[in-house]
Amino acid sequence: MNRPRTRVQNEIMMHVNKLLSSFFSALIAVFFILLGTICTMLPYFSTIRTYVISFLLQNSISLALMGIIMVMIGLFIILTILLSARRRDYRIRSGRHTTIVNKSLIQQYLDSYWKELFPEQDIPNNFILKTNGIHITADFPFLPVTQQKPFLEKIKKELTHILTTIIGYDKELFLAASFPETTSH
Repeated sequence: MNRPRTRVQNEIMMHVNKLLSSFFSALIAVFFILLGTICTMLPYFSTIRTYVISFLLQNSISLALMGIIMVMIGLFIILTILLSARRRDYRIRSGRHTTIVNKSLIQQYLDSYWKELFPEQDIPNNFILKTNGIHITADFPFLPVTQQKPFLEKIKKELTHILTTIIGYDKELFLAASFPETTSH
């Protein structure tokens, strides 16, 4: 089963993305500074001009390799931009009304709810908003099998109430849960 990422894992991924973005922004800045410096110096130094022309004429394989590397860096930067710009909000339609809700807001409500139920533990969870309803997955601590069904029914009822009153969500809520078979010490 594909386990949902925890809040800590999401924060780590966010920091890694910021670090990569900063690194490539700095790399692009240095590239343009060096290219600008060389272009500025070319008209004034004939020996540099001769070396540049000689390099361009004699090293076609090196130029092709540099071109491939630059295209790959450009594609990676575009991919990073596209991934960081993906939509993080949902449009929720209830009758004639449309509400725009940020994904992190729903996640905060879920995290707060789990903290109320389990103050001493982090509950790994994830949710997806689909046209037929919200799908929530969560990994709960040990609970005897006889108590699991009433517990899940209570959670489903309370979360439905929270989502209806706070964001006006009136579609079905689907809850997928896992419980360990024994208590862990």
